[in-house]
Amino acid sequence: MQIQVLRAENVNGTTIGSTIVKVVSETTRLILDVGSELESTHNPKVPRIEGLFRGEAGYDAVLISHHFLDHSGLIPYISPEIPVYMSKRTYAFYRFTSQYQRMNVLREPVLFDEDAAVMDGSTSFTIGDIKVTPYWCGGSTYDAYMFLLENAGEKILYTGGFRYEGRPEPAGMIDVLPQADTLLVEGTMISRPFAAMDPEPEWAAKLRDGGAWSADGAAEALVQRRLEELMVPLPPVFLLASSTNIPRFRSIAEAVSRTSRTLLIDPYQAGILEGEDPSLMDARIHPEIRVFLVGGRGQEQTDALKYESQLIGNDVIPFKHIAMCVRPSRTMEQYLTGLDAAHSLQGASLIVSTWKGIGQQADTRRFLDHCKTLGMNISYVHTSGIDDLQALRALAAKTRPRQIVPVHSYEPEKLAALLMP
Repeated sequence: MQIQVLRAENVNGTTIGSTIVKVVSETTRLILDVGSELESTHNPKVPRIEGLFRGEAGYDAVLISHHFLDHSGLIPYISPEIPVYMSKRTYAFYRFTSQYQRMNVLREPVLFDEDAAVMDGSTSFTIGDIKVTPYWCGGSTYDAYMFLLENAGEKILYTGGFRYEGRPEPAGMIDVLPQADTLLVEGTMISRPFAAMDPEPEWAAKLRDGGAWSADGAAEALVQRRLEELMVPLPPVFLLASSTNIPRFRSIAEAVSRTSRTLLIDPYQAGILEGEDPSLMDARIHPEIRVFLVGGRGQEQTDALKYESQLIGNDVIPFKHIAMCVRPSRTMEQYLTGLDAAHSLQGASLIVSTWKGIGQQADTRRFLDHCKTLGMNISYVHTSGIDDLQALRALAAKTRPRQIVPVHSYEPEKLAALLMP
């Protein structure tokens, strides 16, 4: 089989790449993921790839590893004759987010079940002369998969949405993987600069330079501890984090609980949490989580009715004791301006718990500038990729590939060298 990275073979220091990979056998042509550039969410730049986005259909299928836009954002632009494969949960989440954000929604794709069989590689399907086996590897994302491609005795493992990021133990996912001739590995988080902590911990700098690290989950635990430290002072706290990073949300929720704050989320975040872990939206289990309305548009109002018992009005928000999840938008800017008129936000804390490169996007830059004008103090608390390096090393040791093809990585040569035994 031949591999060609059509996009995302490398990215620079401020832009997240978008993944499109072609795999071709004697009779079959597959595409792995169709990512958009995150800077152009609603009007993405569609590359002029003949047979995929334009002209007569030239591929047998597109496989989607997970829902992140840099892997799925160009789905609506795929030639309608090409079948798209993804899991049921990934599609459910894709529909939810697309409809909420008023984006185009894909026609019904070819779905595979995310049952126990996906965990051990006993679920597979065939496209042309290529056998495809999905392996569940969801962690920081809602639902994610690796794909094993087999043809004429050759095996390619595409790591897709594989992340560790502080999960208790990645070994269960790795132990079931077979030997592979080629490891097609995403390494965005591995070799990029760690612009994550204020200040950056010594151990992060050492690991960034190739040092060893063995403390499972230490990175996420460090995030939680730093969140707690920032939440101890009395001023209100606002949090900017990925809505779909469930491990990070759990860290936020734990820090909120330990500092006796009320965690405020909007209906969109509530819908994501309920789909991933319904217990998070059970008021009996998490009475500290409340739902607030940012705007008055129909979708948000309708979704809010699902959480009527947890809704909280602006007039009864315990202002000094809140930890409010926010996201960059003009509506949120207007909301914060109105909140500032009632309760000064001078000295409030805005904690940014996502990659600093996201701050280079126009809407995020505008939002951060707006928060500064309101007098907020901004802190960055985020680690990503620190645990992933060790997990990917374990994955490479288990699969023993003859070659490693880096995708979506800042320093592909360095990544390959770090993973090869």
